[in-house]
Amino acid sequence: SAMIKSASAMIKSASAMIKSASAMIKSASAMIKSASAMIKSASAMIKSASAMIKSASAMIKSIKSAGAMIKSAGAMIKSASAMIKSAGAMIKSAGAMIKSAGAMIKSASAMIKSAGAMIKSAG
Repeated sequence: SAMIKSASAMIKSASAMIKSASAMIKSASAMIKSASAMIKSASAMIKSASAMIKSASAMIKSIKSAGAMIKSAGAMIKSASAMIKSAGAMIKSAGAMIKSAGAMIKSASAMIKSAGAMIKSAG
């Protein structure tokens, strides 16, 4: 009966591992979603920045304000590329989370198998 007790305890901890692994997968996919949203807004920033550069070149008669517009457009492009970089890093860490969650599920199913074998030999 001690074997059966420890086997059922193993099954409990294995199912807890599976739960936390699926939670990890959920948060990883949420990270991927927010990262792709960041990429979308960054590309929108780049579009508006290039529109600013176009209008600035049209405005070159008033050189001072055009130069200021080009500077702010360049700053927008810089921050947009930084957003894209951090979004890529988020996607990488989300993929790593999914990998470790898969490994957790594998070891949890192995625990359930060995617990079943313990119950069989006890019976």
